[in-house]
Amino acid sequence: MSLSTVFGSGALTFFAVPLAYATCIHAKALGGAVFRRKVGYLENIEPRRMAEHPKLSPEEAASIRRSLAAQANGFEALVPLAAGVALAVATKSPLAQTDAIVAAFLTSRVLYNYAYFQNTTPRAGALRSLVWLSGTILSVSLFGIAFKNS
Repeated sequence: MSLSTVFGSGALTFFAVPLAYATCIHAKALGGAVFRRKVGYLENIEPRRMAEHPKLSPEEAASIRRSLAAQANGFEALVPLAAGVALAVATKSPLAQTDAIVAAFLTSRVLYNYAYFQNTTPRAGALRSLVWLSGTILSVSLFGIAFKNS
């Protein structure tokens, strides 16, 4: 499969929102992996309180809290992406351009999840903020190409 088959076909544009949602689940899965490794099973009675489990060290609990925060941020980033994609499609913006922006956005979200999950120093926090900014700029750029083509 060549890049021209992926970019320009509209496949990424069509699946942008479900794929972005999957990046939200990915963020929580990072924390879930820490929990399962330490506790041995996934506690699903109160999943939002999994960072409070007594078997977790403070560092492990902090990792889980960061993964949950990355998930929440992913849900927040979903709204402007969905609106931008909808506008780009409605204005018949070039699919290759829209697909490329969506692919870059999805990549930025996965990188953001890892950057947030591994965020233990001020330098790592700055990197995480830069990755977040790149995703935000990509979402806004969808509005730009939509208005350019309207």
